[in-house]
Amino acid sequence: MKKYLSLLLACLSLVFIGCSDKDEPDAATTTAKIRYEATVADPTNFKIQVGYIEENSTTLKQVVVESPFKYQLSAKTGTLIYLSVSPVARVETYVGSTTVKGIVYVDDKLFKEDSNALFSAIGFTFGVN
Repeated sequence: MKKYLSLLLACLSLVFIGCSDKDEPDAATTTAKIRYEATVADPTNFKIQVGYIEENSTTLKQVVVESPFKYQLSAKTGTLIYLSVSPVARVETYVGSTTVKGIVYVDDKLFKEDSNALFSAIGFTFGVN
């Protein structure tokens, strides 16, 4: 019986040592400046369709715009970051091809880029490995 009581006391002491009485977050919240950039190699014959998540939103916004495209936002840890780019021919019957590129900068440093003839996409959750 003494053996079980000692084991119980040892377990309880570990529980109390491992718990803090402060309500501290597990990880620090970080904020960063995020910049989306999108381009098309042939802006004479193509516009770009860009899909992206705006600041304080979780909804994908899609627009057809001239190249180059830029958008900047402030993101906290856990914010969904997403950018997609595809070419849109200016003339519906145009049969040429081109390349689109999507780039994401975090605090003005290149974080990710993707380039492709049909579709470029970058997505991640900021501050989460």
